[in-house]
Amino acid sequence: MSEGQVSSDDRRASFVGAAAYEAAGGAIIRDLFDEEGGGFFADAALLNRLVREKLTAEAATIKAEGWKWIVVEPEFNHEMTSDTRRVFAEAAPLSDTDQAKLVELEQRHNALSDEDDGLRGVCRKAASP
Repeated sequence: MSEGQVSSDDRRASFVGAAAYEAAGGAIIRDLFDEEGGGFFADAALLNRLVREKLTAEAATIKAEGWKWIVVEPEFNHEMTSDTRRVFAEAAPLSDTDQAKLVELEQRHNALSDEDDGLRGVCRKAASP
């Protein structure tokens, strides 16, 4: 009876929302026994289109944050990613100013570590009977 229809608890229906789906001209089929917010979204193609549009809008927001590229897919396609590989970042050479700052920070870190080690030794001696 509901073949080709999408249940209201489907993740696509939850993502788009009943109000947006009905505003786009979609019909939700409900019967006497449906719970609040239940039923079936009658037009799966419309729902899929609304999912893609909403994902595309979300992607535009994220891309505005400075990401180089974004791919929008409603379903994760394992085959599409089967030939991907991990890319390891390469360290960029530091300018002379940045290198000097790094050396200074490393020296400061080492001094704090040595100081911490010294305090731990004092605490151990004080705690010993």
